[in-house]
Amino acid sequence: MPGEAPVPAASIKGSIFATAVADVLRLVEERTIAREQLEVRLEAGDLAYLEEKLSAGAWYPLDAYGRYLALLGEVAGRGRDDYFRERGRANARRLIEAGLYQQLAFVERWSADIRSSPPDADGAVASFIKNLKLVISMAASIYSVGRWDVEVDPEKRTRARVVITDAEAYTEPMRLAAEGFLNESARRKRDLYRSERAGPARILFRMTQDVAELARG
Repeated sequence: MPGEAPVPAASIKGSIFATAVADVLRLVEERTIAREQLEVRLEAGDLAYLEEKLSAGAWYPLDAYGRYLALLGEVAGRGRDDYFRERGRANARRLIEAGLYQQLAFVERWSADIRSSPPDADGAVASFIKNLKLVISMAASIYSVGRWDVEVDPEKRTRARVVITDAEAYTEPMRLAAEGFLNESARRKRDLYRSERAGPARILFRMTQDVAELARG
Protein backbone atom coordinates (compact mmCIF):
# COMPACT_ATOMS: atom_id res chain seq x y z
CA MET A 1 0.00 0.00 0.00
CA PRO A 2 1.19 3.57 -0.59
CA GLY A 3 3.19 4.95 2.31
CA GLU A 4 4.14 1.55 3.75
CA ALA A 5 7.85 0.99 4.36
CA PRO A 6 9.36 -1.84 2.27
CA VAL A 7 10.22 -5.03 4.13
CA PRO A 8 14.03 -5.31 4.47
CA ALA A 9 15.68 -8.38 3.00
CA ALA A 10 16.14 -11.29 5.43
CA SER A 11 14.18 -9.87 8.34
CA ILE A 12 12.23 -11.04 11.38
CA LYS A 13 9.33 -9.44 13.17
CA GLY A 14 9.87 -7.56 16.39
CA SER A 15 7.49 -9.94 18.20
CA ILE A 16 10.38 -12.45 18.17
CA PHE A 17 13.43 -10.19 17.83
CA ALA A 18 12.53 -8.07 20.86
CA THR A 19 12.57 -11.07 23.19
CA ALA A 20 16.18 -11.85 22.27
CA VAL A 21 17.23 -8.22 22.81
CA ALA A 22 15.41 -8.11 26.16
CA ASP A 23 17.10 -11.31 27.29
CA VAL A 24 20.55 -9.95 26.43
CA LEU A 25 19.74 -6.79 28.38
CA ARG A 26 18.74 -8.97 31.32
CA LEU A 27 22.11 -10.72 31.21
CA VAL A 28 23.79 -7.31 31.34
CA GLU A 29 21.64 -6.18 34.27
CA GLU A 30 22.41 -9.41 36.10
CA ARG A 31 26.11 -8.86 35.35
CA THR A 32 26.30 -12.24 33.68
CA ILE A 33 27.89 -10.48 30.74
CA ALA A 34 29.56 -7.06 30.64
CA ARG A 35 28.57 -4.42 28.11
CA GLU A 36 32.20 -4.31 26.98
CA GLN A 37 31.89 -7.97 25.98
CA LEU A 38 28.87 -7.18 23.82
CA GLU A 39 31.07 -5.01 21.64
CA VAL A 40 33.13 -8.11 20.90
CA ARG A 41 30.22 -10.52 20.42
CA LEU A 42 27.87 -8.24 18.46
CA GLU A 43 28.32 -5.89 15.52
CA ALA A 44 28.13 -2.12 15.96
CA GLY A 45 24.70 -1.90 14.38
CA ASP A 46 23.36 -4.61 16.69
CA LEU A 47 24.18 -2.63 19.82
CA ALA A 48 21.79 0.16 18.84
CA TYR A 49 18.82 -2.14 19.41
CA LEU A 50 19.69 -2.31 23.11
CA GLU A 51 18.84 1.38 23.37
CA GLU A 52 15.72 1.40 21.17
CA LYS A 53 12.07 0.83 21.93
CA LEU A 54 11.35 -2.08 19.63
CA SER A 55 8.01 -2.61 17.92
CA ALA A 56 6.38 -6.04 17.76
CA GLY A 57 5.08 -5.31 14.28
CA ALA A 58 8.28 -3.89 12.78
CA TRP A 59 10.91 -5.78 10.80
CA TYR A 60 14.49 -6.22 12.04
CA PRO A 61 17.57 -7.77 10.37
CA LEU A 62 17.63 -11.55 10.58
CA ASP A 63 21.42 -11.63 10.78
CA ALA A 64 21.32 -9.38 13.86
CA TYR A 65 18.77 -11.74 15.43
CA GLY A 66 21.11 -14.63 14.64
CA ARG A 67 23.96 -12.96 16.52
CA TYR A 68 21.77 -12.20 19.54
CA LEU A 69 20.51 -15.78 19.53
CA ALA A 70 24.03 -17.22 19.29
CA LEU A 71 25.17 -15.04 22.20
CA LEU A 72 22.23 -16.16 24.34
CA GLY A 73 22.87 -19.79 23.49
CA GLU A 74 26.51 -19.51 24.52
CA VAL A 75 26.00 -17.54 27.73
CA ALA A 76 22.53 -18.47 29.01
CA GLY A 77 22.09 -21.79 27.22
CA ARG A 78 25.64 -23.07 27.87
CA GLY A 79 25.76 -24.43 24.33
CA ARG A 80 22.75 -26.75 24.73
CA ASP A 81 20.54 -27.34 21.66
CA ASP A 82 17.51 -27.68 23.94
CA TYR A 83 17.97 -24.06 25.02
CA PHE A 84 16.97 -22.92 21.54
CA ARG A 85 14.07 -25.39 21.38
CA GLU A 86 12.73 -24.03 24.65
CA ARG A 87 13.06 -20.45 23.40
CA GLY A 88 10.91 -21.42 20.43
CA ARG A 89 8.34 -23.02 22.72
CA ALA A 90 8.26 -19.95 24.94
CA ASN A 91 7.73 -17.64 21.96
CA ALA A 92 4.84 -19.78 20.70
CA ARG A 93 3.22 -19.85 24.15
CA ARG A 94 3.55 -16.09 24.46
CA LEU A 95 1.97 -15.45 21.06
CA ILE A 96 -0.88 -17.88 21.72
CA GLU A 97 -1.59 -16.39 25.15
CA ALA A 98 -1.51 -12.89 23.67
CA GLY A 99 -4.14 -13.96 21.15
CA LEU A 100 -1.90 -13.04 18.22
CA TYR A 101 -1.72 -16.45 16.58
CA GLN A 102 -4.56 -18.60 17.83
CA GLN A 103 -4.16 -20.86 14.79
CA LEU A 104 -0.98 -22.18 16.43
CA ALA A 105 -2.92 -24.25 18.96
CA PHE A 106 -4.84 -26.33 16.46
CA VAL A 107 -4.02 -29.95 17.34
CA GLU A 108 -6.45 -30.32 20.23
CA ARG A 109 -9.31 -28.94 18.15
CA TRP A 110 -8.33 -31.06 15.19
CA SER A 111 -8.04 -34.32 17.17
CA ALA A 112 -11.48 -33.77 18.72
CA ASP A 113 -13.01 -33.17 15.31
CA ILE A 114 -11.27 -36.14 13.72
CA ARG A 115 -12.45 -38.50 16.49
CA SER A 116 -16.06 -37.40 16.02
CA SER A 117 -16.06 -38.46 12.35
CA PRO A 118 -12.89 -40.47 11.66
CA PRO A 119 -11.86 -40.63 7.98
CA ASP A 120 -9.64 -43.31 6.45
CA ALA A 121 -5.88 -43.09 7.02
CA ASP A 122 -5.23 -41.01 3.91
CA GLY A 123 -8.12 -38.73 4.81
CA ALA A 124 -6.76 -38.20 8.30
CA VAL A 125 -3.38 -37.15 6.93
CA ALA A 126 -5.02 -34.82 4.39
CA SER A 127 -7.13 -33.25 7.15
CA PHE A 128 -4.08 -32.81 9.37
CA ILE A 129 -2.12 -31.15 6.56
CA LYS A 130 -5.00 -28.78 5.84
CA ASN A 131 -5.04 -27.65 9.47
CA LEU A 132 -1.25 -27.53 9.79
CA LYS A 133 -1.14 -25.16 6.82
CA LEU A 134 -2.95 -22.62 9.00
CA VAL A 135 -0.02 -22.73 11.40
CA ILE A 136 2.56 -22.52 8.63
CA SER A 137 0.79 -19.64 6.90
CA MET A 138 1.71 -17.32 9.76
CA ALA A 139 5.44 -17.98 9.24
CA ALA A 140 5.39 -15.41 6.43
CA SER A 141 4.22 -12.84 8.95
CA ILE A 142 7.28 -13.52 11.15
CA TYR A 143 10.08 -14.18 8.62
CA SER A 144 10.59 -12.27 5.37
CA VAL A 145 12.64 -15.11 3.87
CA GLY A 146 12.19 -18.85 3.52
CA ARG A 147 9.30 -20.63 1.87
CA TRP A 148 7.30 -22.85 4.25
CA ASP A 149 5.24 -25.76 2.88
CA VAL A 150 3.38 -28.77 4.28
CA GLU A 151 3.16 -32.10 2.48
CA VAL A 152 2.74 -35.84 2.97
CA ASP A 153 6.07 -37.26 4.11
CA PRO A 154 7.27 -39.26 1.08
CA GLU A 155 9.28 -41.56 3.36
CA LYS A 156 6.29 -42.33 5.61
CA ARG A 157 2.96 -41.48 4.03
CA THR A 158 1.07 -41.89 7.31
CA ARG A 159 2.72 -38.65 8.48
CA ALA A 160 3.09 -35.05 7.33
CA ARG A 161 6.22 -32.97 7.14
CA VAL A 162 7.02 -29.26 7.01
CA VAL A 163 9.60 -28.12 4.48
CA ILE A 164 11.41 -24.77 4.45
CA THR A 165 13.18 -23.92 1.21
CA ASP A 166 15.27 -20.81 0.47
CA ALA A 167 16.44 -21.20 4.07
CA GLU A 168 20.07 -20.11 3.67
CA ALA A 169 19.58 -17.26 6.16
CA TYR A 170 18.30 -19.57 8.92
CA THR A 171 21.08 -20.41 11.38
CA GLU A 172 21.12 -23.70 13.30
CA PRO A 173 19.86 -21.99 16.49
CA MET A 174 16.97 -20.62 14.40
CA ARG A 175 16.20 -24.12 13.10
CA LEU A 176 16.10 -25.51 16.63
CA ALA A 177 13.94 -22.61 17.84
CA ALA A 178 11.52 -23.20 14.96
CA GLU A 179 11.34 -26.88 15.98
CA GLY A 180 10.37 -25.87 19.51
CA PHE A 181 7.87 -23.36 18.12
CA LEU A 182 6.14 -26.04 16.01
CA ASN A 183 6.15 -28.52 18.88
CA GLU A 184 4.46 -26.01 21.16
CA SER A 185 1.69 -25.67 18.57
CA ALA A 186 0.99 -29.37 19.18
CA ARG A 187 0.57 -28.62 22.91
CA ARG A 188 -0.10 -32.11 24.32
CA LYS A 189 2.45 -33.75 22.00
CA ARG A 190 5.69 -32.30 23.29
CA ASP A 191 8.01 -33.85 20.70
CA LEU A 192 5.77 -34.25 17.67
CA TYR A 193 8.38 -32.83 15.26
CA ARG A 194 12.10 -33.33 14.80
CA SER A 195 14.03 -31.15 12.39
CA GLU A 196 17.06 -31.64 10.18
CA ARG A 197 18.94 -29.53 7.66
CA ALA A 198 18.68 -31.41 4.38
CA GLY A 199 20.93 -28.93 2.57
CA PRO A 200 22.23 -25.37 2.92
CA ALA A 201 18.86 -23.95 1.86
CA ARG A 202 16.46 -26.73 2.94
CA ILE A 203 15.11 -27.63 6.39
CA LEU A 204 12.73 -30.53 7.15
CA PHE A 205 10.44 -31.02 10.15
CA ARG A 206 9.25 -34.62 10.34
CA MET A 207 6.56 -36.04 12.60
CA THR A 208 7.63 -38.57 15.20
CA GLN A 209 4.33 -40.48 15.13
CA ASP A 210 1.57 -41.30 12.68
CA VAL A 211 -1.33 -38.91 12.24
CA ALA A 212 -3.76 -41.71 13.14
CA GLU A 213 -1.98 -42.21 16.48
CA LEU A 214 -2.18 -38.49 17.13
CA ALA A 215 -5.90 -38.53 16.41
CA ARG A 216 -6.42 -41.21 19.07
CA GLY A 217 -4.90 -38.84 21.64
